[in-house]
Amino acid sequence: MLNFEIFWENIVIITPNHNSIFESFYSKIPMKKIAILSMPYFPRVGGLQMVTHELAIHYSKNGFESHVLTGDITSEPDENNKNIYIHRKRLLFQHNEEYPFAVKLLNHVVYNIRAFITLSQLKPDYVHCQTPYPSLSAWLMFKLFKIPYSIGYHAEIKTQIGIMLTPSLSQYWKKLPYLTDAHNRFVLTEYMKQELEDGALSSTVIPNGVDTELYFPADVKESFKTKPTIICVGRLVKSKAIDDAIRILSKVVAKYPNVNLLVVGDGPEREKLESLAKTLDVQDKVTFVGKIEPDAVCSYYQRSHVFLQMSVSEGFSQVAVEAMACGLPIVSTSVGVAPELITLSQNGYLVELHDLDSAA
Repeated sequence: MLNFEIFWENIVIITPNHNSIFESFYSKIPMKKIAILSMPYFPRVGGLQMVTHELAIHYSKNGFESHVLTGDITSEPDENNKNIYIHRKRLLFQHNEEYPFAVKLLNHVVYNIRAFITLSQLKPDYVHCQTPYPSLSAWLMFKLFKIPYSIGYHAEIKTQIGIMLTPSLSQYWKKLPYLTDAHNRFVLTEYMKQELEDGALSSTVIPNGVDTELYFPADVKESFKTKPTIICVGRLVKSKAIDDAIRILSKVVAKYPNVNLLVVGDGPEREKLESLAKTLDVQDKVTFVGKIEPDAVCSYYQRSHVFLQMSVSEGFSQVAVEAMACGLPIVSTSVGVAPELITLSQNGYLVELHDLDSAA
């Protein structure tokens, strides 16, 4: 969940280049219209989707008309109410993390074109891009209609160098005008802030928060009634390295045979992971829970004893924060916000990528 109060304070910061825009924006418009650009959104589940949804709700509660522009298509109709409107922009290809760079690039181009057309029709008073990818359309709105915009960075900067920029040209990303002209840039960690500053771009750190009414520790006596349980939560995709977690379990049960692994989430890697568990002869020790509603995740944290995250890349890792709120120690690779969250031997341990022995 986004730290909305801090985000809001930074949205309204007046800079020398935007004085006239924001004087008009806040003093003359009775119903302010905000556009939130995020290629991923529900029904696809993930941290960015959750933050986008919560952001739209927060805006609507504060009297704003919120418009979410997404590239995720669903057959179910959206309930556009309470000042929240969902605009689904069909892409050339539906989301798949395995697509090559060229396919992803085409999707980004199509999304920006269609997002710009919709923005031109909506004429919002402010545009917030949840990632750098849709910021080209926001930049065009700024240049043509003087509509200010901001950019959020929800993953390590090296993985979000922006649209129309091949890896070989990544050294030039800091000069892209649609990144440099943003009114503000929001990052989740101090590490990400430093990455941007290395590229001569200033930013504001706004870490995600967690709803402690939904996520809280279980009664200690009750938690010890269950078998020792490791939990992984997230989409079952290669970048989450759930296969490493299963291999770690196979090492752990050799010494502690009562240990189990809960895998909460679903995705394209599930069949391969189930096969791996059988190959390592731990299929009886691994429970694939599948996709569940966010407000039901807490019960799975509460029946667990250790949260394990072996991801090869992360932004903030909302699930790690949720697990900590539920009182779990964290074992994580040193990615994303993990080095800032974890104090060695106090609330968890950091391990290197694919270091199965240290994690076990």
